[in-house]
Amino acid sequence: MPVYRHLLMGRIASFFFLGCLVTVVSVALPVKARASSILAAIHETLGFGQSGLSSGDVAQQIVSLSYGSQIPNGPGGLPFLVPAFPPSSPCLGCGPAPSGFTGTTDYTPANTAEFNDLTSRLTNGIDEVLQLSDLFYPSLFGGALLTLESSRFDLQGDTIDFIRRVIFSNTLTIENVLGVQETLTNVDVSWEIWGASQVPEPGTLILLSIGLVSLGMMRRLTPSGRRAGAEPLRSAAPDRRGTALESAG
Repeated sequence: MPVYRHLLMGRIASFFFLGCLVTVVSVALPVKARASSILAAIHETLGFGQSGLSSGDVAQQIVSLSYGSQIPNGPGGLPFLVPAFPPSSPCLGCGPAPSGFTGTTDYTPANTAEFNDLTSRLTNGIDEVLQLSDLFYPSLFGGALLTLESSRFDLQGDTIDFIRRVIFSNTLTIENVLGVQETLTNVDVSWEIWGASQVPEPGTLILLSIGLVSLGMMRRLTPSGRRAGAEPLRSAAPDRRGTALESAG
C-alpha cells in the first residue's frame, strides 16, 4: 500500500506541475494576431460593345460583384444562368465612378453596408451564381460575366475579412464601324477574397506538445507502465531491532 500511495501522490504532483506549466507558458506566449491571406480570387477581362450611346450615357461606370440567378432546366436541359440588370443586392462596387477609372478598393464591414450579406452567401455552402458586371451609368448599358461559385472556389465555413477589387486597366474607345458609332469598353479586373488562414497558432502547438510529453512521463510512473520482466515492487518494513526487512508487495 505505501508504494501505491506514493504512486498516487506522484500522479497528483504531475498533474499539478502540468497545470502550472501550461498556465505559465500560456501567459508567457505573446498573443499573435491572425494575418489575412487570399482565400480566393477571380481575375477576368470584361469587354463589350454598344452602338448609339451618347457621351452622357457613358459618363460614369460600375464595376461590381453581385449575384445572378439560374434556371435549373434551361435549353437542352442544362442550367441557364441569368444576369440581373441593374445588379441586385447585395452588391460590392455598385456605386458609379468616372468612366475609365482604375486602382484598388477594399470593401469591409465598416465601409460597405452590404458586405456581411454578400460574404454570408459566399460562405454558406450553397452553390450560387456570381455576377461580375461592367456597366455604364446612368444608361446601365453593359455586360456581365456569370459563373457558379463551385467553379471558382469553396469558402464554406471560412471567415472573410475584406474583399479587394483591383482594376488593372480600363479602356473606353469610340469607333466608327460600318458607318455606325460603336462604344467599346475593356476592363481587366480582379476580385480578391481575403481572410484568416485556418492553421493552429504556434502557442497552441506548444501547449499541446507539453501536454503530450507530460502525459507520457506520468504513464511511466504507473504500475501498468512497467516494462515486461521488471522486478515486482517491494516495500520495506523495519523489524524490532530497526533492521529493514524486504517483503513482497
